[in-house]
Amino acid sequence: MPIVYQLLKSVGHSTMALIEIVTPYLDNPDNQSWRGAMSAYRARMKAAVDGLDATPMPADWRDNSRVILENNIAFMDDCLTKGSISSAALQEFAKKQSPLLKRNIDRSVGALFFGNYYLMDYELMGGNARAAIIAEDEKRGMKPFPPPAVPFGSQQ
Repeated sequence: MPIVYQLLKSVGHSTMALIEIVTPYLDNPDNQSWRGAMSAYRARMKAAVDGLDATPMPADWRDNSRVILENNIAFMDDCLTKGSISSAALQEFAKKQSPLLKRNIDRSVGALFFGNYYLMDYELMGGNARAAIIAEDEKRGMKPFPPPAVPFGSQQ
């Protein structure tokens, strides 16, 4: 995989990983066990920001990635300062990150790097992802709406 693709993917996953760190501790200020993991992750995030200028990607992509990472750090700083993680703060953070993340994971990435516009669909829905998404939706009482299960490259 091209390094720029890997970097864009890593930046997007950094926000998902942050959400995984905080979700078990939402609205539970008595439980402070998340602080160590978040402080360590914050240090890694800061190192990523500091190294962005050395990445071989277009300036606008780099700028977007920088804002995503800096927003991650700001959210972590806010949680660490307050000593708690609220659902409202997480929701606000998600809304702030959403348009930025969308730019990093634009479906055209597959076409740009691999010559296939639909490669990202396959990556996201291949393997066990489809079954995991359906199972998670069912646990939450939601009706899943995955795309049709067809072989990659199918014209169906």
